[in-house]
Amino acid sequence: MGKQRQHFLPQFLLKGFTSTVNGNQHFVTVFRKDQEPFETNIINVGVEAGFYDGPSGFDLETALSSQESDWATLVENLRHGLMEDSDKELIVDFVCNLVVRTKHCRESLAEVVEGFLSTAINSMTDPGNRSALENYLLEQALKLPEMQSLLGHLPRESRTQLLLIFSKRLGLTSKFAELLRVMPERIDMHAASRDSQLEALEGELEARKEELREFVWHLYKEPRGKFLLGDVGPLARFRGAVADLRPAMFLGEPELIILPISSQYLLIGTRTSVLQDIDLEEVNVACVTLSREFFVASQRTAREEEYRSRIGSRANYLDDPEVNDVLQTFSNDILKSRQ
Repeated sequence: MGKQRQHFLPQFLLKGFTSTVNGNQHFVTVFRKDQEPFETNIINVGVEAGFYDGPSGFDLETALSSQESDWATLVENLRHGLMEDSDKELIVDFVCNLVVRTKHCRESLAEVVEGFLSTAINSMTDPGNRSALENYLLEQALKLPEMQSLLGHLPRESRTQLLLIFSKRLGLTSKFAELLRVMPERIDMHAASRDSQLEALEGELEARKEELREFVWHLYKEPRGKFLLGDVGPLARFRGAVADLRPAMFLGEPELIILPISSQYLLIGTRTSVLQDIDLEEVNVACVTLSREFFVASQRTAREEEYRSRIGSRANYLDDPEVNDVLQTFSNDILKSRQ
């Protein structure tokens, strides 16, 4: 039997962007960058065979299905402008889950880890950092039980110098540097990020939930057809960063969370009870430019056609200067700790 088709964007969320209804079947218009827009049943959108299958054997699909009934009821009520104080915990559960569960999150995680490895390896193998690398190798060698036994036969005052001479003659530093260079080719980043994502989803996501419990939640309504939904999931603006909206899974402390829940409603989380003005065009553009593959809409107009050409233009994390600054800082800290 083939793998089960599993939605990384829940159907109850997609239903809010319906373009056509035929009985119990809901259709949305899908926009992909290199393909003509098309209308399809929501069962065919945001889905992949075996997406939640992992090595642990935990039946995540069944666990999600049991939660989605409550989330679907919540979102349907929100689309009718109904939000009670008692809904807050369920909103937090739903938003946290959606931040982590998407294919966008999985691919972005793999990209960031790969970028970190690449940046760290480039720093550690740079000729100017050779001394730090040699010190690191020496530090690790001194921890080996076999090395402790050998050191007992060497004069204490010359142990370090003798080890450095020994490692240079064997070319250990260059061999280690070469090992670092080929390491990314031998690591399955996609599998590693999948396992990390599934592990998070199988847990309680308590740290993320605790942060979002500080938020006040609002509903923002516009005429039908105003908003669209990208494959990126919830958006966020972060403290201390540039003002641009970014994926909510981005590293940092969010001060604003925005999630389109239908073509006329946004769910917005803020740290204060006052909802500041929202740039509606900025929300749509962020949904489009941060999405990796597609967005869905309830209509096909010149506006959506223009958006289509911009899909994915900001989706590559490694193109973000702030991300690169963070990666470089991490790699520099590693080197400083070895000097």
